Amino acid sequence: MKKLAFLGMFLFLVVSCKDSSITNEIKNLKSNLEKAETTIAEYKAKAGVAADFKFIHTVYFWLNEGIADDERQKFMKGLKSLGAIESVGKVIIGPPAGTPREVVDNSYDYAYIVSFKDKAAHDIYQDHPIHLAFIEECKDTWTKVQVYDNLVEK
Repeated sequence: MKKLAFLGMFLFLVVSCKDSSITNEIKNLKSNLEKAETTIAEYKAKAGVAADFKFIHTVYFWLNEGIADDERQKFMKGLKSLGAIESVGKVIIGPPAGTPREVVDNSYDYAYIVSFKDKAAHDIYQDHPIHLAFIEECKDTWTKVQVYDNLVEK
């Protein structure tokens, strides 16, 4: 009870002494915290980190050996078009990094990694006309496709 009374008196003094150094220090701390939270949010946005993404769809493509440049461009254009599907979150497209480790598979030509807020959003993507058109128009450009879907754990 004494601690509660002391805390109440302390808060009263802080609130009533607007020009005191304690009040100013509290304001500075709050301001710094708000700036830090803003900076973290901006960093996450730039990095593509979003707490609401809970489903990741990863696709590895092995393109036809000796594929012509125009066919490769058609494939890349089709792959990039998938990002226009409304249920799609963050999209990452790229070739293997070529890291020379025994456990790393560098045999594919392109990885396509896309995030969704949940499985339902992924299911919309799977049946979307843009996705179906990509498969139909580009299926002759690859020899193998490997898909991994995973849930994001917190």
